[in-house]
Amino acid sequence: MAETDADGPLELGVEFIELHNECLRGDDEGFKALKKLLDDGADVNQEDACGKTALMIAARHGELEIAELLLQRGALVDKTTKEMGFSTLMWACGHTWKHRNIARWCLERGADVNGTDHNGWTPLMKAVLAGNPDLVKLFVEHGADKTATVVDGLVDKPHTALDLVQYIAPENRESITKLLKIDSPAGASA
Repeated sequence: MAETDADGPLELGVEFIELHNECLRGDDEGFKALKKLLDDGADVNQEDACGKTALMIAARHGELEIAELLLQRGALVDKTTKEMGFSTLMWACGHTWKHRNIARWCLERGADVNGTDHNGWTPLMKAVLAGNPDLVKLFVEHGADKTATVVDGLVDKPHTALDLVQYIAPENRESITKLLKIDSPAGASA
């Protein structure tokens, strides 16, 4: 028999938030269920125990329609997770055009392009590691600090986003390097 608390059953110590679960489905039924939950008054900014919101989940998985719905319903773009300090913009650092669009929507709503997580990583650095030139360009165009440095885990000495290019797939290195050169204009083409 599962343990319970005031909010219902606890399964294996994992918090279950229906709104978040629907963001992971990635199908029309999940979208409809999410819309119904929101129509019925679900808190669009409800956080799980780690501070993750439904928008962060949609951003991480490139769920464009879901992210758009959450933003239309008032999802906040400036929240960060409790343990690592990842922003929604950081969760949007994936490799597809959908991730870029979600990131653009977040920036249009005031997301901090230079915000850092608890270890000093910026969205620009995460976009570089995702190997997404379009996302890197978007962040540079929105004033991302190309000179910010981080020392954590993957790197043992201060690294800028440009220094991180060595860790990505070879096919994206040249285009991203051009965008990150300190003297290059923000809108430089790759």
